[in-house]
Amino acid sequence: MNTALIESLMARMCAERVIELDYSCNGARIRLVRESGQDDARHREAVPAVAAPVVVQDRPPADDDAGAQSLPQIIEITAQMAGQFYITPAPGEPPFVTAGDEVAEGAPLYIMEVMKMLNRMEAEFACRIIAVLCENGAGVEIGTPLFRVERTDHA
Repeated sequence: MNTALIESLMARMCAERVIELDYSCNGARIRLVRESGQDDARHREAVPAVAAPVVVQDRPPADDDAGAQSLPQIIEITAQMAGQFYITPAPGEPPFVTAGDEVAEGAPLYIMEVMKMLNRMEAEFACRIIAVLCENGAGVEIGTPLFRVERTDHA
C-alpha cells in the first residue's frame, strides 16, 4: 500500500470521527485504530466536507506487481448520511448525471436532503457513471449504494 492512501484513510477517519477502520484492496489489508479522544486538525482539513464517499468493491488480486499500487477502477459511491436522494437539481429538470456520463472531480452528482437542508454532493475524483443505483426522491440510509462508477483519473 502506498503512503498517500494510508494518509488519506487516516484523514477520513479523523474527519468522520471513525475510531477503527479495516481496509483491504488487491490482497493487501490494513487496520487503523485511533483513540476516541484523538483529534488531529491536520487530517480534518484534508478531507472535503461535501465529497461523496466511495466503497471499493472486492476484486481478485492482479497478476503483476504494478497493479497492487493502483486503486480499483470500478467502485460504488454510497450515501454518507440518511435522507432523501435527489439526482436532479429541481423537479422537472434533467439529472446531474446519467449512465455513461463522464464526470470531472468536483462536479455535482446528487443532492441529499437531511433535516430540510439540501446538501449538494460532488465527485471526489474523475469518473464515468456506469449505473445510477437509487431512484430520484428515494429515502436512503448511510451506506446505501447510489452509483457504480469507473475511475478515469487513474489514481
